[in-house]
Amino acid sequence: YNDGVAGETTALILARVPNVIARRPQVCMVLAGTNDVPSLALSVTAANLTAIYQQLRAAGIYVVACTIPPRSDAIDGVTRLNMWIKAYCAANGIPVVDFFSVLVSLSLSSLPPSSMPFLNSF
Repeated sequence: YNDGVAGETTALILARVPNVIARRPQVCMVLAGTNDVPSLALSVTAANLTAIYQQLRAAGIYVVACTIPPRSDAIDGVTRLNMWIKAYCAANGIPVVDFFSVLVSLSLSSLPPSSMPFLNSF
């Protein structure tokens, strides 16, 4: 089940964690922080992500964290947040899917032409 809501910040996602827990998933992938980067301090996003990860794990849910994708308007913030996600997860035994690295390393020649406007937005 996808409980994600486009455009939400980590604070809004954190508020919905009880709804996710109530569904009793075995695994929860957390891709959060993209909408925080342009306007919130890293410490705020990190605190929210920490609470999200901890609440899910406390409920017995296997957490898989994800790095956030590139944003051309906030690349420094994206880089700092992704570094934090990787470090926190490494220290706490949470696996990470590195979407950022995959997306920036894609070869444009191997993608269909319809993907070009999307990728060029980075």
